[in-house]
Amino acid sequence: MVVPGAAQGWDIRKEGVMRNSRNLAQAMAIVGVVAGGLYLLPVLWGRTLTGHESVQPQTSREMVQGGHWLIPTVGGDAWLERPPPPMWWIAGIYTMGGCNRSEALARLAAVLAALPTLLLTVAIAYRLFGGAVAIMAGLILATMHEFFAYAINPEADIFLCLLVTAVIATFVHLEFAPGGQRRAAPAASAGGLWGRRSWTMVLFFLLVGGTNWAKGLLFGSVMALAPVAAFLLSDVIQRRSWAPLQPYLWGWGILLALAAASAWPLAVIGQYPEIVQLWQEHYLGRLHRGYLREPWWYYAVQLPYVLLPWTLAALAGGLVCRSAVQHQAGRERFVVLWAVTTPLLLSLADGKHHHYLLYCLGGWAILAALGLRPLWLWCRQQMPSGLTVPVGGGLLSALLVAITGGLLRQYLPGQWATVVVATLFALLAGVVVLQGCRHRDPRRAFAAILAPVVAAYAMWIPYQAAFLDDYHSDLTFLQQAEQMIPDSAVVLVQFDWTAPLETFWVLYHLQRPGVLIRDPWQAAEKTASTQTVPHEAYVLARRLDYPVYAQAASVETLLESAYTRGEKQPQQRRVLYRLRFPATLPPAPEEYLRLVRRTLW
Repeated sequence: MVVPGAAQGWDIRKEGVMRNSRNLAQAMAIVGVVAGGLYLLPVLWGRTLTGHESVQPQTSREMVQGGHWLIPTVGGDAWLERPPPPMWWIAGIYTMGGCNRSEALARLAAVLAALPTLLLTVAIAYRLFGGAVAIMAGLILATMHEFFAYAINPEADIFLCLLVTAVIATFVHLEFAPGGQRRAAPAASAGGLWGRRSWTMVLFFLLVGGTNWAKGLLFGSVMALAPVAAFLLSDVIQRRSWAPLQPYLWGWGILLALAAASAWPLAVIGQYPEIVQLWQEHYLGRLHRGYLREPWWYYAVQLPYVLLPWTLAALAGGLVCRSAVQHQAGRERFVVLWAVTTPLLLSLADGKHHHYLLYCLGGWAILAALGLRPLWLWCRQQMPSGLTVPVGGGLLSALLVAITGGLLRQYLPGQWATVVVATLFALLAGVVVLQGCRHRDPRRAFAAILAPVVAAYAMWIPYQAAFLDDYHSDLTFLQQAEQMIPDSAVVLVQFDWTAPLETFWVLYHLQRPGVLIRDPWQAAEKTASTQTVPHEAYVLARRLDYPVYAQAASVETLLESAYTRGEKQPQQRRVLYRLRFPATLPPAPEEYLRLVRRTLW
């Protein structure tokens, strides 16, 4: 049944849109070339990695240096908050690059996980809606604000996004034939609970288990299975039969998923049984113990921001698909459920963060591709011919940017130069987009919208690196501090109680391997047998750590940073301390040790 206003009009085989995209390989090539070229810019000219972004690059560095491939370490201590496969990936990129530390290669590792995610999204859209939607969905996802930010960011999220998207792509292959028609008997369920299944079904269950190998336990599986379960249950309700679920009620598959999911946790528990407590605190805390507590409507506010600059098109696509869903159209229903189940489900938890929406952006990208058609048709019908509207719209955009920039110029890096460039860009972008929106050829209309978006990212990356990198003072401090520490001395790094993830930043940006400590008593232990001067230690810490160190040693401040990123008071500035321990170290306060020496990772 053809629903008025539904997405079928973009199907390559029905309208002949984008006739050059005759097969999936061509669609993937287009998306891969555009996205790969765009993502290469921050690899070459990106800003300094932040504390969050330094976590996995540092643990990967220590893998290359120390060979601890199963149990990740940070500063020599076991770090068990995240499974190691993403770190293996980064470490492998380091090894191929002939180094053990490189910000460019760390970003490249993220890009090499983001590109397959895009291509899987293209494959999903191609199978459901054809080549035109596939190309647009891939390019839209590549330029969505949130996806772009994590595609060049070597955190665990982009690696988990790849696994979640692989699960969904496998499910789509099982459930839908090319063209988006539902299969009559997906993934043959002959044999019942312990019967045989297709190799694609085997892959599906292995990937579901594998989602626990990127960001931690359970979270990834929930993100992958939420849209799958919602879609199958909606089928059960519509058909009033349990038949849609039967292929997935497979004992061997469930065992495969459990085995894949539990392999690393069981190996860790065997060596560090106390880690169970940390995992309970970590995961249950995010669920219902107040971690990152946000209101229930948090994602309703964040979603429009996360989808930028394609928010309007994505919402329009949702309206288009709503009409199709009402007519029981399976492919539209699945895409809508993929898009909405993640924010709805996550709204039930205390721990909410905008980057948790990363795993459903593929669904929103497809909706945006579908929503562009009615918006394009509306523009063609409403806009008069000539240059009046495009030029007027461009001038209005430029005027708004000029006024806003002029008022805020003292807060903008580059000040008037930034305002002038932004104003000229707004003028040109406004003219190009409005002129393109009314073009008869939908390919050119889409290209006219996409080109300013890509150009904006291409301009933003070097601007951000030049003006918005606030680690310059800290980098200068680390370079000077390392020169002051004797070659024979161990470089000690105090755990950062003010901003814990900045601990990884310090360790990663040291030229020499750093050793993590939590207090002066650990500093004495870790230097006693490794230095030519056993009663002396050099520690990178913050000024506010001074009172604790003064309890056990004579403390001399050798260097202090001019400014530390995120500081709210001078006490938070980074310092290099030289400690001189007495022959007999005073005992550590029992209450202090009980608090500090607990399992941190």
